[in-house]
Amino acid sequence: MYKFNIYAFPNLISGLIDILIGLFVLLKNRRSAINISFFLMTLSVFFWQIGTFFVLISSTPELALSWSRNTYLGSSFIPITTYAFIMSFLGRIKEEKRILIFGFVITTLFILPLSRTSSFLSGVYDFPWGYWFKSGPTHPIFLIFAILLFGDGLFKLLSSLTKEK
Repeated sequence: MYKFNIYAFPNLISGLIDILIGLFVLLKNRRSAINISFFLMTLSVFFWQIGTFFVLISSTPELALSWSRNTYLGSSFIPITTYAFIMSFLGRIKEEKRILIFGFVITTLFILPLSRTSSFLSGVYDFPWGYWFKSGPTHPIFLIFAILLFGDGLFKLLSSLTKEK
C-alpha cells in the first residue's frame, strides 16, 4: 500500500514543524485574532504537507490520486487563512470582513468540493521520486483565487508599511 520514499520525508518534517509552531503561537494567546489566524494558516499547511507526504509514499496511482485530492483539505484553505492572518496582523479584520467571509464561503462551498473531481485533478504523474498530481481543466480557478488573495494581502501589507514611513 505504501512504500519507503526518502523524498517524502521533508514534507512530513515540514508539516510537523508547521503545526508545532502554530500550536505554540496559539497557546501563547488563544484569544488573539492574530494567533488564531496564524494557527489556522499553519493548520492548512500541515494538512497540505502531510497529504503530500502520503502522495509521495503511495504505491499505486489510485492511492496517490486519492491522497492528492486529500491534500486540498488543507491547501485549498491556505490562501484565505493567509489573507486572514495578514488582515489580523494589520488590524483590519473588520474592514475586510466581507472578503474574508466571501473567501471562506468560496473555499468551502466551491473549491473544496471541486477539488474532489477529475476536472480539478485528472490523475497523477509517475516520476522517479514518486507520484504527483495532474491538474485538470478547472484547477486554474483555484490558482486565480489564490493569486488574487495573496496579491491583495501582499498589496495591503506593503501599503501599510509605506504609510508608516
